[in-house]
Amino acid sequence: MPEGGIITIETRKTYSPKGDDGQEYVSLCVTDSGCGITSDVLEKVFEPFFTTKPQGVGTGLGLPMIRHFVDQARGHIEVHSMPQQGTCIKLYLPTAAES
Repeated sequence: MPEGGIITIETRKTYSPKGDDGQEYVSLCVTDSGCGITSDVLEKVFEPFFTTKPQGVGTGLGLPMIRHFVDQARGHIEVHSMPQQGTCIKLYLPTAAES
């Protein structure tokens, strides 16, 4: 956020956002008050090597790597954003069964 802003990190125990599959999840939500992401860019955020940064500044692997991690954990990821209103990225990771 080149012009400053607020980043909020929240965690909570919850259930799947894709309907009640009975599985408990821990959600990790990172929200910022930055410039947001336009819909055309939002469609591509999980594509490897996609970046909006100038050449030589970044590789565009951050969100694809996060998605891979979440998929491996059998979780879910959501990205909500509106231009000029900020972005929220929410991870849902299944809780481990108690023994």
